[in-house]
This record gives sequence, C-alpha cells and structure tokens, in this order.
Amino acid sequence: MNSKFFTVNLGKTTAYIIVPASYKKQKNYKWVIYHSGGGEWGCVITHRWNEKSGIIDKLLKNDFIVCSVSVGPAHWGNPKTGKAYKALYKYVRSNFTVSKKACLLAQSMGGLTSLPWAAKNPGTVKCLYGIYPLFDLEGIIKLKKQFRVSVAQAWDTTPKLIFSKVKKLNPVNMLDLAVKSKIPVMQRHGLVDKVVLYKQNAADFAARYRTAGGNLKLITLKKYGHETYRGFFNPAEVVKFFLSC
Repeated sequence: MNSKFFTVNLGKTTAYIIVPASYKKQKNYKWVIYHSGGGEWGCVITHRWNEKSGIIDKLLKNDFIVCSVSVGPAHWGNPKTGKAYKALYKYVRSNFTVSKKACLLAQSMGGLTSLPWAAKNPGTVKCLYGIYPLFDLEGIIKLKKQFRVSVAQAWDTTPKLIFSKVKKLNPVNMLDLAVKSKIPVMQRHGLVDKVVLYKQNAADFAARYRTAGGNLKLITLKKYGHETYRGFFNPAEVVKFFLSC
C-alpha cells in the first residue's frame, strides 16, 4: 500500500504515524490509534509481515491515518502509558488535519491502555475495536505468578503490593465512564483463550457494558485461543465498524 511514514520523538518515547499517499492538509481525516499488545513496540504498525498488516492497509485505502506510540513490550497498562498516548494525541492533532475523535484499535495487552484512555478522555474517542483485549488486570495477576511479577515490575511496585494498587485502577472497572460517553465497542475473542480469559474479559465485560447501557458487539471464535489466527484479524470488519462510528 502506498503511504507516507513518519517517526517522531516525543520526549522519552517514539511515535509512528502512517498517512495515505494522497494525504492533503486541506482534508479532514479519520484516524486510528493502535494500542499495542504484549511483546510489541509502536513500530509494529509499520511491519509488512505481521497479522495486522491487512488491517493497516485497508484503513489506509479508506483514507484513515494510523498511528501508535512505543510504551514498552511489557507495559501492562502502567500509569506512565497514559502520558505517552496523550503526547501522541496532541502531536497528531497539532501536525495533521484529523478529526477531534480517534478510533481505537487494541490487541491483547492494549486493552489495558485503550479502555482507560477512552474512559478518562471521552472527548477524544469515537469507538473501540478489540482483538482479544485484556481489560481485567486484577484477574490476570491472579492467573499466574509470572504475570504478577511482570505487572509489578511495570508498575514499579512489588508482587505483594500490586494487588492493592491494581484494585483501584483496574481498567475493567472504568467501563461505566466509557458507557456514559456513548463509546461503542466491538471485540473478537476466542472461547479457549488461556491467557486473556474469555469469561472475565469478553463475556462478563460485554454483559456489564450492555447492562450499563453501552453498545457492544462481541464475536466469538469457538476453537481458538490467544493466537494470531487470521480469523481474529478481519480488515473489512474493522474498517466498516470505524466508518460507522
């Protein structure tokens, strides 16, 4: 896909921005902020060989600007990530002709940054599309000791103290703010996901979101878990959802 690519230093982090080759400042563009998953840096949106490249290409073909920022491969939604996404948002809004509200695309661990951003900055978000997004941080640190240790390190605390810290700031408990701001959500999740558990992060989350009055569509894949199976990455569906918001 023909496009223009920009790399920008934003203090202690780096932003990555891709615009359609036909980009003109006179036009107001829709845009997407990608919230990265575990093991990823913001530059993942520029890679031509990963599972998301089809989605990125489809977005660019439909005149979306796509951007992301590096918050670390094991960020676990720590409080510092919010500052990075704030810097990214301000930079793109100041240097490109984009709408005030961006669409959010999140994969796995990216759910821990996208939901708090939507909840705390509702005036900046149109909608959220999640690919097996992790929303319940408290649940995953109870799942395995290795997760608890990794989360504690990302949050600058100890494995013993992480529970009390996360309990207050667990993204899943911020959903009411996103609902209040009428932010629609769509997500795909595998029923046999053994990392980002389906019940806590999809079924229960969807039920709570809808009960609170929110608009959420959940698509399940019966035989698949936490993997890069192509069924989780549907370019046409993502673009259609973002265009409808």
